[in-house]
Amino acid sequence: ISNSSSIADWLSAQHVRSEWRPVPLKEGVYLRGDIVFEDLSKREVKTSAKDRVSKLAADTIEQGGGQVLVFVSTRRSTQAAARKAAKKIREYLTKNEKERLKEVAHTIETALGESTETCRKLAKYVRQGTAFHHAGLHHRQRRAVEDAFRENLLKVICATPTLAAGVNLPSQRTVVRDYKRYTPPYGMQPIPVLEYKQMAGRAGRPGYDEYGEAILLADSEAEQETLMDEYILAEPEEIKSKLASEPALRTHVLGSIASGYVNSLASMLEFIDQTFFAYQYSAERVRSIVEKVLDFLKEEEMISEEGKWLSATQFGVRVSQLYIDPLSGVRLRDGLKNVESEELSELGLLHLICSTPDMTTLHLRKRDYSDIDAFVADHAEVGEFLIQPPNEFHEPEKYEFYLSEVKTAQLLQAWIEEAPEDRIHERFKVGAGDIRRKVSTAEWLLYAAHELAKLFKIKPAYQPLRKLRQRIKYGIKEELLDLASLRGIGRVRARSLHNAGYETLEDLRKVSVEKLARVPHIGSKIAERVRKQVTSDKF
Repeated sequence: ISNSSSIADWLSAQHVRSEWRPVPLKEGVYLRGDIVFEDLSKREVKTSAKDRVSKLAADTIEQGGGQVLVFVSTRRSTQAAARKAAKKIREYLTKNEKERLKEVAHTIETALGESTETCRKLAKYVRQGTAFHHAGLHHRQRRAVEDAFRENLLKVICATPTLAAGVNLPSQRTVVRDYKRYTPPYGMQPIPVLEYKQMAGRAGRPGYDEYGEAILLADSEAEQETLMDEYILAEPEEIKSKLASEPALRTHVLGSIASGYVNSLASMLEFIDQTFFAYQYSAERVRSIVEKVLDFLKEEEMISEEGKWLSATQFGVRVSQLYIDPLSGVRLRDGLKNVESEELSELGLLHLICSTPDMTTLHLRKRDYSDIDAFVADHAEVGEFLIQPPNEFHEPEKYEFYLSEVKTAQLLQAWIEEAPEDRIHERFKVGAGDIRRKVSTAEWLLYAAHELAKLFKIKPAYQPLRKLRQRIKYGIKEELLDLASLRGIGRVRARSLHNAGYETLEDLRKVSVEKLARVPHIGSKIAERVRKQVTSDKF
């Protein structure tokens, strides 16, 4: 942290700076078979692997059985790099390691209840001693990969930078293959020094390695020199306060008023003055942003002002309690006020929650535009949307955002229509982890929408929101709601039971455990659990 002294000053704390690491770190740049380190020492890499990542991985293993973390810029690249490395790394696995990796691969393939193409690819590479790791994987799959790496079964993990930020997973060598990342609308941009240092810091396993190595890859002498100067020998960027953005600030401003912690502009500024945000910016800038946020909250009737005193309205208090962005509260309120009957379109409700800043929407690709544009035109014409689309010609940027929201709503709609995860992945180019995060956020926002509907007494929305939230939770059609409410029965097992003729809880009470166990995906243990539940007082 290059501005750690500023943070210490802000906290009125004593500043202590240490360069100590439990394992010394050597940083270098690989070019045409040689690694040049920061002290200008050089080491030749002699392995027979074809590509650079595989060479460096194989070299690490040959030098003493070490492991390698490889950082690349995209999810697709993690899979490609793991595939190439597997061809070489499998040569170094012992018989025992191969057997244990088969078990890990089985865990990965069965983690979701239904096998997807990504599951199968990951399991295939794991059997050969490598893996890929990114936020699109299900958390059970990520955990299986991380545990196998900690146990030294996996020799190489090819990951996106999210691994460096969130998981304590050291390796003997870290390879940073990509130091540029695509950033719309600017194209390929160099990553921050701080991000490189975070990845490099994963090198060196305490208790195993004398030192760790962090290696960048160059294509020319000029690039090698640039990487040495701008990353290895460079200072990380300064830490900046996140409160400087309006979205972050409006949540905290509303929360502090709703909780009664502050009750005037003066006390709000006094409170904000204690933050790192106020330490880094001028008093005029801080006051300007705070006043802008307060104006927004007053205009949207989340807070009221009497003289110099500020207080939260019922709406403001409930939004704060729900932990949603105040702008999300406004969008949900405005959309729900357009509800006229219980004959609500599920698409309209799904789009409503996807229009909030709390939902991260899917990226709109060029080839999506015409299809989703036509979809919006068809469904807007029959009044399915609670928020009408902006004018495509007068507000092209807003319209594009709208299409992105609709695309995200389509994913959620596919989920509740019981589309297999493989098909969702193929259509929307998302992983199991992405689907789970979207589903979790949607469930939370539907709960928030239901609570706001109650606050504003929009009764026709109560039942549709309650049902839709349950369907989102399980990923099912409405006909499976009762079956999916049973513990241990997800979307796949609920559909199997329904297809076998057991459509209600009453049907399940009448059937024997033995007969139930013969239903695909059920088995004797699940059948016993189901029987116990449907015959209990709760049901």
